[in-house]
Amino acid sequence: VDDTRLNLVIFKELLKQTQVQIDTVESGQEALVKAMQEDYDIIFIDHRMPGMDGVETLHALKGMATDKNKDKPCIAQTANAVNGAREMYLKEGFTDYITKPIDCNKLEAMIVKYLPPELVQVVSREDEPEQEEEEPLPVLDGIGATVQIRNLKRNDARTIPIIAMTANAFDEDTKRSLSNGMDGHLTKPIDVKTLYETLYDIIYERN
Repeated sequence: VDDTRLNLVIFKELLKQTQVQIDTVESGQEALVKAMQEDYDIIFIDHRMPGMDGVETLHALKGMATDKNKDKPCIAQTANAVNGAREMYLKEGFTDYITKPIDCNKLEAMIVKYLPPELVQVVSREDEPEQEEEEPLPVLDGIGATVQIRNLKRNDARTIPIIAMTANAFDEDTKRSLSNGMDGHLTKPIDVKTLYETLYDIIYERN
């Protein structure tokens, strides 16, 4: 549950390699409706949302007589990482909390911790299919590295997003980046809004 659509897209992207099935909603009100319709194993709720915030959403979920998810783990998502934050969220009724920006490894570890054991299968590196050894890349600039990546013998080599970050801001620089396999071109100093818009366009488009 998060009122920022980009955060929902990134959340799903972080878990893309798992077999976790994810529903997303953009408000506490939508979360209540979903909770009446579906049976979930774990629920992540953003704290700072307009209208009904995360704490209010949690209390409403716990207070619904017909809510089949009232006893399921509920994790708060927050940028508030100050001392005492965990205790505050536990006091409000959350099972745990995770800070933004969300770290992929911490997210997966939390899901493994709170999902029912019968739904979790942790794959070790020994269980992963062997991949062909690849020669180390020579020292390259961004364009050269992109060309090398796109030519790797991997299933995702041609689809993994690559974005140029450079002080070169001319139109021909952007065209050069895109024509050599990059998905975007950001000029330094990086504008946060432009960064988020670029990430949203690339990730949302591929989902």
